[in-house]
Formats: sequence, C-alpha cells, structure tokens
Amino acid sequence: DDFWSNTTNELMRMLFNTFLLAGEPLTLRRLIRFINRAPSAPGQPWQTIEYFADVITRAEENSKAGDDGDRDTFYEVFEYWTKTFPKTTEVTRSGFVTGFTAMASVLTGRGINDIIGTETNLTPEMILSGKIVILDFPLKESAQGGLMVQAIWKLLFQQAIERRSDKNQTTARPVFLWEDEGHMFFSQHDVDFQPTARDCRASHVIISQNIHNLLH
Repeated sequence: DDFWSNTTNELMRMLFNTFLLAGEPLTLRRLIRFINRAPSAPGQPWQTIEYFADVITRAEENSKAGDDGDRDTFYEVFEYWTKTFPKTTEVTRSGFVTGFTAMASVLTGRGINDIIGTETNLTPEMILSGKIVILDFPLKESAQGGLMVQAIWKLLFQQAIERRSDKNQTTARPVFLWEDEGHMFFSQHDVDFQPTARDCRASHVIISQNIHNLLH
C-alpha cells in the first residue's frame, strides 16, 4: 500500500512541478492528457509528442529564465518524464497511473468539474477573515464526487489554519470546522490536526449518530 501511495504521490508532484514551471493551467483534464501522452518506452523521442513536448519545452524555457531552484526542478521533472517514467515496467506504471486517473476521473464529472475545475474567488484562507463556507454536497446525491470534494476542502482548511500567520496569538480570529455525519470524512490528517487545533484557535466539531459509525 505504501509503495502505490508513494509512487502516485511522486507522479502528482512531478505533474504539478512541470505545469507550474510551464505556466500551464492546473486542470485535471490537462493533467490526465499530459500523462496519457508521456513517453511509455525508453528512447522514445518525446520532442514529437503533441502537447507533451509543448509543456516540457515551455517548462525548460521558463526554468532558464528563473533561478537555480527552477533549473533544479526542471532537471528533476525532465529526468522523470524522459528516463524514469518510460523505464518503469508497464504493470507497475499502469498501477500508479490508474491510481491517479481513477481519482481524477471522479472529479471531472458533470457538476463537480464546474465547481473545482473552473475559475473561483474562494479559498480556505478566506475563512480567517470571517467568511463561513458551507459545502452543500449531499452524499445521497453527489456520491463519491461530493465526498472527495468535501474531504479535499477539509484538508485544505486544516492546512490553512495550521499555517496561519497569527498562530498562538490571543488576538487571532477563532474559526471552526463543523462536520455533520463526520464519520464519513475521517482522514489520516485528523490525527495531526486535533492535538494542535487549540493553538490554531480552531474548534473541530464532529457529529455522528452513534459510536459504531466512528468505529466503522
């Protein structure tokens, strides 16, 4: 399990760094398109691959105009996409690529993509200025896509609170994370967030019908 999680995380990190260097919009559909066109065999000439070559070329040009960190990042992603990724065995590569694309396909569905794949002026950090954000995704209607969107927002909110600049100050605005049917949204990060939530001036409220839901 750790192997597949680590390789999928590495894939996403290389994707994001490549797109950020190239100035390519970070949309799930573009990310999937890039992966599907990446070289799949050692020695395959990447320069002739439509879209893939364009993104890589722009990333290289921007890294040359950037600082040492940009150039180091480009070297890392270039080695990954032209050497490491093609040399990985087909069975292994298809395993972690499917791990990403299967998740991404859920988030590109009708309705869900309109919310997370288009322009927005809403960020988790805005809650620190007094905004109240309600995620209206009834799971009986939105199913897996709605669950994933809410889980992602919860994680981003927790990270934003943990990084707040006025942390540990008594003048910091108190915030809250309110979860109805909270057993549906448990994550590994909750274990890290709960012990320090008070220092972040955050109240975390989890509501469930019974303890068996939480144990399950």
